[in-house]
Amino acid sequence: MKTFRRIIRNPGPVKLARWATALHEAGHMVAYRELCRTWASGRVFGYGGTGGVSYHGTPQGDVFGDLVAVKCGEVAGGFAEWLPVPAGRPRRIRGALPPTPSDDVQIDRYIERLNREADRTYAPHISPLAVERAAALFVRDNLGDIIQIAERLFLSGRAFVPAPPKQKQGAASVSSAEFTRIAASAAKGN
Repeated sequence: MKTFRRIIRNPGPVKLARWATALHEAGHMVAYRELCRTWASGRVFGYGGTGGVSYHGTPQGDVFGDLVAVKCGEVAGGFAEWLPVPAGRPRRIRGALPPTPSDDVQIDRYIERLNREADRTYAPHISPLAVERAAALFVRDNLGDIIQIAERLFLSGRAFVPAPPKQKQGAASVSSAEFTRIAASAAKGN
């Protein structure tokens, strides 16, 4: 894995906030494309740090992949201080998003609901640690794509990621299988 040196020059708090938001939203977008096999569209509003992602629901019903996609935003946004801010003047997009709960609140609510369901059906429980581990691995493996999309988001304020080609019926995604294995091992306490 590459190591990153902390950037010495200070790009300014507004540009840094926008860059962190662009990385955060790009993390969601790449994860939705790769884990949930669906398209995603992202925006970064104003010059500061507000943004959002629209995506088509998870077609395969991969609950764990959906949870990891939500967590990938936070993990990718954490690289803002370590990656250079793109050169150029960002385009300002007017607008705002309705207030929504933070990613962590959404994940906690979803896991709580799924684990209540699991108690009734004897399904394995999902732990927040498993979601966090899987998100960190995913961002590490896909950082190049995330940076590329984040640069588009930072400069233009908008980006679109198309859905990948459909898999053959019955073919499982390698990454989904890997994340399911991580979830099972974390649930057992390994």
